[in-house]
Amino acid sequence: MRIMLGLVHNFDEKRLPKVRESILSLKTCLDLNHFVTVMESTKQKSKSLGLLRLVLKYLMYFNIEQRVLTSDKNAWQRLKSTIKLTKKEVRRYFNLSKRERLKLRQKHYIHYQITKKHVNLWKQAKKHQCDALLVFEDDVVFNADSNQKLELFIELLSGDKKRIFVDLAGGFSELKHMQEEYYQDGIIRVIPPTSNTACAYFYNVNAVNDLIKIVTRKPYLKLLSIDWLMNELFIRHLKSEIISLHTRPTVLTHGSMNKAYQSWMSKDEG
Repeated sequence: MRIMLGLVHNFDEKRLPKVRESILSLKTCLDLNHFVTVMESTKQKSKSLGLLRLVLKYLMYFNIEQRVLTSDKNAWQRLKSTIKLTKKEVRRYFNLSKRERLKLRQKHYIHYQITKKHVNLWKQAKKHQCDALLVFEDDVVFNADSNQKLELFIELLSGDKKRIFVDLAGGFSELKHMQEEYYQDGIIRVIPPTSNTACAYFYNVNAVNDLIKIVTRKPYLKLLSIDWLMNELFIRHLKSEIISLHTRPTVLTHGSMNKAYQSWMSKDEG
């Protein structure tokens, strides 16, 4: 089986040595039975997001947020809420100073760059004809039993003909209105299909191929931050065609959410 381990980072020297060491350890473990490649996605420019693209991002974000966080609104109610929330953000933007506006648009451009890094790894996995892709951001923390559990999940899920996504590190508290079903020991299925964060996740080849088709056809979707892009792709495009699984307890730890690392967003605000 061909497996790609992808690392998304921006050369943070406090995080990088540790996560590289952990990924190398996982590769060594998997190499016994599989052909494993490691790919890093690092390219990131210092720019600011244009105002029109920022407004488009707000519209898409609030629309998918309504679908993920609320279950009692119809399409018309979601549209009204999306427009109302977008107008509020635009008014807030114009109330900022010129310097603060630039800083906000730079922050959103970083989100855009991070999303492109993830999508690049999806494309590399397809190019290398991988059966499975595991993606890690640099704030992921491996636990003592992570390698053993990851190897087991890969064996069980990589050959599945369905489109499979597995959230490996969680982050936010579970969404209360989501339906959860037992899938197998240590894994639950979430309906509608939803990601938690993009700190660490697994895709099988069938899922990767479909994701690439959609973002190639609709490149503007990459304006969304990566976790919300995946929710957009799952809920509005793939729908019942993808199975969204979450490990319980999580196989890996989201370092920023669990205070092992400081989030780049909180650094920026500080």
